[in-house]
Amino acid sequence: MEPGDTTQSEPDGAGATEPEGYLLYLDPRDLLGHRGNLRSDLGDLTELQASIAGEGVLQALTVIPADGGRFRVVAGHRRTAAASAVLDAGEWNPAIAPTVPCLVRPDLADHPAEQVFAMLGENGPRVDLTVSERSRGYAQLAAFDVPPAEIARRTGIKVEHVKASIRLDAMSNDVKAKADAGQLNLDDILALKEFEDDPEVEQRIIAAAGTSWGARHEMAVERKKRKDNERAAELKAELKAAGVREVARPKAWPYESKAVAVHRLVDVDGKPLEVEAVKTTEGFAAFVDMQSSPVELVYVCLDPEGMGYTRPTGSSYRSPEEQRRASEKREADEKRWAALNVAASVRRKFIKETWGSAKAVKELLEEATRTAAIRPSDLTARDVQDFLAALAGGSLDNLQSARLDRLQRVFACRWIAAQEQHLIDVGRLGWEFKNRPEQAIAWFDKLVAKGYGLSPAEADLCERLTERVAQAAVETQQQAAAEREAQLRKATEVGGGDTVVFMLWPVPEGDIVNWQLVAGDGEHIDELPGDDVAQVQQWAAGVLDEMGFVATAWQQRHDEASSTTYYVIDLEEGDGCAEEPAPVNGEPEAADGEPDVSAADGGDDQGEPVFALFAVDAGGKPQWWLTDDDFGTAIADLDAGPDEVGKAQEWAADVLARMQMPIAGWRLVGRTDLVPDHYLAVWGDEQDDLPAQAGSAADDTAEGETI
Repeated sequence: MEPGDTTQSEPDGAGATEPEGYLLYLDPRDLLGHRGNLRSDLGDLTELQASIAGEGVLQALTVIPADGGRFRVVAGHRRTAAASAVLDAGEWNPAIAPTVPCLVRPDLADHPAEQVFAMLGENGPRVDLTVSERSRGYAQLAAFDVPPAEIARRTGIKVEHVKASIRLDAMSNDVKAKADAGQLNLDDILALKEFEDDPEVEQRIIAAAGTSWGARHEMAVERKKRKDNERAAELKAELKAAGVREVARPKAWPYESKAVAVHRLVDVDGKPLEVEAVKTTEGFAAFVDMQSSPVELVYVCLDPEGMGYTRPTGSSYRSPEEQRRASEKREADEKRWAALNVAASVRRKFIKETWGSAKAVKELLEEATRTAAIRPSDLTARDVQDFLAALAGGSLDNLQSARLDRLQRVFACRWIAAQEQHLIDVGRLGWEFKNRPEQAIAWFDKLVAKGYGLSPAEADLCERLTERVAQAAVETQQQAAAEREAQLRKATEVGGGDTVVFMLWPVPEGDIVNWQLVAGDGEHIDELPGDDVAQVQQWAAGVLDEMGFVATAWQQRHDEASSTTYYVIDLEEGDGCAEEPAPVNGEPEAADGEPDVSAADGGDDQGEPVFALFAVDAGGKPQWWLTDDDFGTAIADLDAGPDEVGKAQEWAADVLARMQMPIAGWRLVGRTDLVPDHYLAVWGDEQDDLPAQAGSAADDTAEGETI
């Protein structure tokens, strides 16, 4: 039935009559098909034909009177076609009359919209209509001026989905095919309306819809592009209005470019430059940094040295080839991090849909409890507090009086938020190569098992992490073999003579150090994990006492070949017990007898946070690490050699400045049990104690001198 076939004085539904009709048995080959049939494809009729050949048609078709005494099918086109095919093939059961039952509905003849409703309702329990076929029905009803709210009431679906279905009917066959295949759902169709003003973007989103989540990832990317472009246009307008010269983002920005951010420069008197004072001056400009998140304005001096300004720390010059490689890596890392941020918004929507109820999240309670018992520090969610509150169903401020079921939900949701926090940490530039990558892999695996589709950036990160886990396993095996070889070699060197020699040899295993007690001939006696050397020495003395040896003072030694600090003890059977072991490394003791850590590591007694900068060998690749006060939480790292001190200090100072913690300089501190020679950040209130600017080479700087 075409929309224009019948003129109605009021919308269908308002004037619909109660169902009425009568039953006739008709030859299916005499029935007419409905011109508004919603099915575009009758599908495979093989099984239906076999059933009809033996039993006939058991469920009556719905028909309406047509011209010439004939009848038109409203509901039952598949049964009509199958029965006709059986009769034409001569396969009809001779014991059954060659007719089909038909419920004649004269009351529908003048109500085309009611005919469409009948098609929609009658097909539900059988081989259901496809998404596009059902959308065609809703579009026909809309053409008959039936409001979406009435369609929703009569069919039992959401008004928004009715609107989405009507929109789908007007879209391309490619979109309809993806909807029928489950690659786009009605929510996605509604969301696509946001991009209908840009057909190219809309087509990119549709092309990405291998799954519904694929389309959502692409929409999130396009939304961010639009938001960034809008913000960039606003910032450029501000520059034009202020009379500031606009330039492109400098090549190799920010560390190796000739241009320098204004806020990092000082004049000949050592005073910082003020942006407002110089931004319109010749030699200064600004650019819109599209790679920052959010997009921001950066004011720069194009030739600082030529204009008499100096950078706060040493030069970071590299050869053109080195600059190119470093710039490419940095830009790739920034793009990867931006893509991970976009993916996170989609991923967290999936998490809310999956575990957003108290009942659903209970399945994670056991795993959350295990984490709390083994590694309670892993339940941090510092950057995802808003997500945690939304996932847990509301504010977390009133948990003191909460009931057990509420507390359990919040606890499990905190574990989820901690997994998201860990993904943020490992996804930061360079962090995918440390900080327990297997935890992030396990979280990705759990999400995928629940039906989530990884974005390209997430899949790439997961692949990198998997490679790192495999690489770490090989490195651990190689390190264990090398440690054992060095241990046996050193045991041979110190063994022999009239005295009995024992060694305490450290073997790093992941985040802990396993101390092995070894005899001078290389025989393994016992081992104990621990970070407190004095406690380990006391434990070893107890083991030796049980063997009949009384320990004297331990002697610290260093094996250059393996860069290992270890301890040996010479003793004889029956020796008297010596005094308590002296503090190692010549550390001064505090009042309670423990080593005075503040004297060893330059700890701050003014309440300022402590940050350390030191060079490491990260799997054969030289790096500088910027860490917090326990030397174990890496804030960031830089690929640079140990002799590039000035460059490392400039980079670290910039990282801290971006964290809203500007420093006055760096102070060299000697080697400790935890780290090698390193630098501690000096804060503004210590600036009066700063000596003159030192050179950039570590060898030219005395211990305790501020850089």
